[in-house]
Amino acid sequence: LRPTRRLEPGPALRHQHAWWRGRWRRRGWRRRRRWWRGWRRWRRRLVGPEASRHSTGHPLPADVASWIDDVASPHPLLDRPGPICPALPALLSAAGLHWGAIPCGCPEGTPPTDRLAADLRSALDVAQRIIAGGDEYRTAVLWLLVGLPPYAYRSVLEPAFESVRAACVARGVMIGCFHPYRQRRSRVVPTVATMRSPAPLVVMRRLLRSDWLSFVDEPDAMAAFEGYFGAPPAPGSR
Repeated sequence: LRPTRRLEPGPALRHQHAWWRGRWRRRGWRRRRRWWRGWRRWRRRLVGPEASRHSTGHPLPADVASWIDDVASPHPLLDRPGPICPALPALLSAAGLHWGAIPCGCPEGTPPTDRLAADLRSALDVAQRIIAGGDEYRTAVLWLLVGLPPYAYRSVLEPAFESVRAACVARGVMIGCFHPYRQRRSRVVPTVATMRSPAPLVVMRRLLRSDWLSFVDEPDAMAAFEGYFGAPPAPGSR
């Protein structure tokens, strides 16, 4: 604005200069804050999600922890003794369970399935690093999908999981998908609905040779398994 009168050097002019200086300082602070927030969002997308060991300082949600305890316990519908997941009690006793959260936000213009598949690939990098850094056969990484609505469990989560399954197998990582409405049954434990969990989850662990039964009806995953381990065992063997 054009000044109405000429300001002579004195207290008024010094006060005016100080006011403009403070205004530009405030603008610079806001600009730095926007830059810092943008950099943190960019770094989060570049590095991917993070996971920490399940402990008292970083506990799982109560419903998920209760479900894990059930899977690590015997079940009356099993046709064999022992827990539902035979390897889970040893993994829990060795404190090898890690978990992290994947926020399921979708940027404008990105299909939800493609975005979630990209997040799962980033989670795969983190899980592979965690598994390689500990006891490979007693380490697993559980990812809790935060913000995913129930109607997207089967329409978004399952297609995204299937799109990255073969890539996980090719890198030596077994991946599993769990949510409350999961209809698929495990080929190893078909009598129990072990893939139904109280919240949408994705679990990653070391790939085993005995996992070939899970890929019988998945040609891409079976091809990745054969490329990693070789030909599967003969029918009837475990």
